[in-house]
Amino acid sequence: MEDKNLEKEIEQQNEKELNIRPLRTYEQDVANFVKKGQISTAKIVMAEQKRKERQEKIEKVEKVEKLTSNSLRVSIFLVFTGIAIVLGIFYYTQYSAKKTEEISGTEFRDILMNKKVKREIIVNDKLNSDIKREFISQIQNPPQLNFSEIAEIQLIRKNIIRQQDGKQTEQKEKVSIGDLFTFLDFKPENLLIRSLEENYLSGIIGTNSGTFPFILIKTKEYQNVFSGMLDWEKNMFREVNDIFFQTLPTDDFIVNPPSFVDIIISNRDARAILGENGEIQFYYSFINNNHLLLASKTEVISEMQKKLNLQNIVR
Repeated sequence: MEDKNLEKEIEQQNEKELNIRPLRTYEQDVANFVKKGQISTAKIVMAEQKRKERQEKIEKVEKVEKLTSNSLRVSIFLVFTGIAIVLGIFYYTQYSAKKTEEISGTEFRDILMNKKVKREIIVNDKLNSDIKREFISQIQNPPQLNFSEIAEIQLIRKNIIRQQDGKQTEQKEKVSIGDLFTFLDFKPENLLIRSLEENYLSGIIGTNSGTFPFILIKTKEYQNVFSGMLDWEKNMFREVNDIFFQTLPTDDFIVNPPSFVDIIISNRDARAILGENGEIQFYYSFINNNHLLLASKTEVISEMQKKLNLQNIVR
């Protein structure tokens, strides 16, 4: 008996646990209010309409705020982008103008002003050998020069400059001293090249016995240039021969080239190559600590000294 009563109680308890209370919903609550008379259907409809209107207004405000926020972000981005572009154009223009001024006004300014003639050789789209051949041709076919008159031979590179208005202008500039040596097939060490300024003059000068080539270069570091020239001596004769000597075909190779010796020209120390009879065929000398001269006639060094001294007085 007791066992049966116990089983019955267990079954009843299980039934209570299985009877899950139904969830309340908004619709059920409204239906109960209407059923009990606590609220009318009309009031429910009006309340629902007001609720929808409020929801629509909230959504419109959120949409407007979102659009305004996105527009503001885009406007700020465009403003800063425009400012960046304007500043970029301004600084690029200033930088280009500064570089042009530096090249034309400082790096490549004339080392000597009083030149009678200027001859240009355009280097664009030409082989080095062709440029060198033109340079030699200018030396071999000089203009009429009186004593001490100079004809400059410039190697010129043409550059196309784009202006802000879209127009193009052509700008000419003298090649660097490193490029000059490359075109003439001079091959000193890089340390020597770096110790020379871009202020140089290459050309021919009139003397009592004709016209002769020379290269005058302003130096930056005297000691490096001096040691660099000494080191270059072992190959210099072959490399400068067809510019200054014109005694050997370019392709000839001399097993034992002549050695440089110390001499004095116009009270200046010089290193020179002498001919069989002791005549000077080529030399280099420091006119002062700031100017290096490569030449073949002794008159050149004294004339260059006079011109530099006179120019310094005028300046």
